[in-house]
Amino acid sequence: MRSSSRRRRCCIPSTSRWQSARAADPRKRITVDYQQRYGREYRKAYDIVQSGQLGGIKMIRASWLGGGLPVREGHAAGEEKVRNWLFYKEMGGDIIVEQNCHNLDVINWFMGKHPVKAFGYGGRAVRKNIGNIMDNLAATFIFDDGTVFSYSANQFSAGGFQDVSETFLCEKGSITVSRQGYKLYNKERRGAPPEEAKTDYDITLDAVNEFVAGCRAGRIENAAFPAADSTLTAIMAREAIYNGKEMSWAETIKG
Repeated sequence: MRSSSRRRRCCIPSTSRWQSARAADPRKRITVDYQQRYGREYRKAYDIVQSGQLGGIKMIRASWLGGGLPVREGHAAGEEKVRNWLFYKEMGGDIIVEQNCHNLDVINWFMGKHPVKAFGYGGRAVRKNIGNIMDNLAATFIFDDGTVFSYSANQFSAGGFQDVSETFLCEKGSITVSRQGYKLYNKERRGAPPEEAKTDYDITLDAVNEFVAGCRAGRIENAAFPAADSTLTAIMAREAIYNGKEMSWAETIKG
């Protein structure tokens, strides 16, 4: 059995992710902690979109707007980057690779492919006391069929506000999905409240339970391939922000 952690995938060179996936023992199950792919309501929302009842996906928006992250204290100065690794881009890959990649993975999953270009902006608006990662960003992606995906993220939302979700705007309706469930907006019910399905537990349990059950039953999964694509999608946007220019998929995988 093998599993890949979010921390490790940030630091592996781009092309070696696929090489590692190809070289993996085909008798073993590889599960990466992109939990949404295993969540009950996420899978129901995916099935709704894939069924065609909403028509084709024509536009996408997603966000990870939330509060700050806990800072670890009381350690020796020489341990700072190990104890607070996620605040340092050289350790965690910056917020879009370390955290926001979960949103991007959902988009790639529902679309069945990755974007081909990205552009964006980001900076440090509030976080001044630690590290060198961004605390806010906005990015726009485009897929090979012209579908536009708008994304925003921060780590300083105050007053209890947060929006961590993905919305697919389709021809006949829309669906917003998150770790709390989904809301379905159907054209036939215009003006009516959305149909809701709620999740009242941590969907990480779904990922862990399916991994264990799959290992016991011999259901093989190699999640390294889609995980590599989603991580590289995050890296493509990050490099676009860092370099102040549009980045393509081809340029990203060369890196």
